[in-house]
Amino acid sequence: MVIDLLKRQKGKLYIGGGLREEIPLKYRQWYNVGIGAGWIVSVPDGEVDQETACLSDHYVLESNDHHVVALARVSGARVLVSCDGDLRDDFRDRNLISQPLGKLLPFDSDKARVRKFLQQRRLCTRKAEAAA
Repeated sequence: MVIDLLKRQKGKLYIGGGLREEIPLKYRQWYNVGIGAGWIVSVPDGEVDQETACLSDHYVLESNDHHVVALARVSGARVLVSCDGDLRDDFRDRNLISQPLGKLLPFDSDKARVRKFLQQRRLCTRKAEAAA
């Protein structure tokens, strides 16, 4: 459902580093279509991997998803859709994600709730807006 809304709206899905490696083979075609259509933004793996290493060296995260937090920091993306409670806690930590703070979209949101959520201001940093 979130992907359908990304296709119709101006939202972007940022993928890079360890998160790209986690894409199951059955979704590779979907990923390639999204890249071609412009609703998926490919973030250089090297940048995300470098930030992942920095986070691992300097911060203790609740989750084991340093690569997801690193992707948000590098890309400027500030919306997370996840059921992982520890990752959601990390995403709300202003020492990790700030200016603006990370926002959480419940995984099971209905279309009306997602639309309302996507109408908020400051869902990404200016860096992400410039890349879009």
